[in-house]
Amino acid sequence: MKQFPNFLPELHFTRFPDRKIVNWFPGHMAKSIRLIKERLDYIDYILEVRDSRLPLSSKNKTMNEIFKEKKKIIIFNKCDLISQQSQKIITNYFEQLNSLQLNNTLQNTLQNNPNTTILFTSAKENINVNKIVETCLQKNPINKKFKTIPHTFLIAGIPNVGKSSIINKLINKKKAKEGALPGVTRNLGFFPMNTNKNCLLLDTPGIFQPDIDSNEQGFKLALINAVPDKLFGSVDSSSLSDINLFPLIDYLLFQLNKNYCFDYVNLFDCKEPLMNTDLFLEFVCKKLKMYAGGGQLDLNKAMVYLLKLFRTGKLGKINLDLDMMIDPLDGSVKVMEEQLMMMDDSSDSVLLSKIELKKRKKKEKKLRKEEEMEKKLREADLPENLMK
Repeated sequence: MKQFPNFLPELHFTRFPDRKIVNWFPGHMAKSIRLIKERLDYIDYILEVRDSRLPLSSKNKTMNEIFKEKKKIIIFNKCDLISQQSQKIITNYFEQLNSLQLNNTLQNTLQNNPNTTILFTSAKENINVNKIVETCLQKNPINKKFKTIPHTFLIAGIPNVGKSSIINKLINKKKAKEGALPGVTRNLGFFPMNTNKNCLLLDTPGIFQPDIDSNEQGFKLALINAVPDKLFGSVDSSSLSDINLFPLIDYLLFQLNKNYCFDYVNLFDCKEPLMNTDLFLEFVCKKLKMYAGGGQLDLNKAMVYLLKLFRTGKLGKINLDLDMMIDPLDGSVKVMEEQLMMMDDSSDSVLLSKIELKKRKKKEKKLRKEEEMEKKLREADLPENLMK
């Protein structure tokens, strides 16, 4: 049974519609892509690392296009920060994608190649990192003409998903000798991997800018620190009227409530889930005695602290993309129509007709109305028989 069963969270985040998180493309990312393209002919396997808390949103379309001819495994890192149930949902979702007969356009849209292999890891907790190479070689074997020719790997992903941590677990610190890879130009930077197989890993990870297709996706990426906090403004402002991280904390509270993740209630002595972010910050400041000059609450300090707690899993285990993978009508795992609608209308592989999509939208709208009515009745504290 869920904690606080009578609590009805918001289902949609509609505040701060103009709070756009701009796409940015630092010079080192452009350099990374250029170097990758130069070395691509020497790479056998791509290890695409995503954050388990954002299994769909922590992707990159450019990466999918560059590596479309390569064998790839999707590594969902930081799996210790989501529940076992979330792992099952993600697994079922990608199994469903693999079972669909998709054309090339739709495969690229959904960031999924036929028979995509996935693996859950945690470099921090040393979970399944030692299975990465074995999984690649077994699921997507490449027959080498000679055993002395190594299998080569490249790690790629958006910022702060744990690429460097995985690299440190996979490689020996000693660099591969020049000429260890036949036919490869010197000084490409390959490291021997910690495996009994003949495998090399390119030392520089491919760093890609995350796709930010919507305002809410930007908020999600900011929560896991895949985009810099400074895009929300400085957190060092001395003025309490300039709380630049407030929208992000407001979204954090929305996600915690929506996913019934109520660890914060006991952590900050709230007694019950909160819908008001100002009140939430007040509880945090008073609990931790965070005060600025003049005895005012140090809201900036509280917000930075809350982000740190969330990013380290101290506020509970949560999959921020869960609503993109679950049918709100019956709770089943599904490929969401929002993704399918991104297809070209001329596609031969339209999986849901526009009529079916319209029916589903109508059902979802009806469901939301019923939930809103139930919430109003609960707030009015009407007898239970009138709520049916």
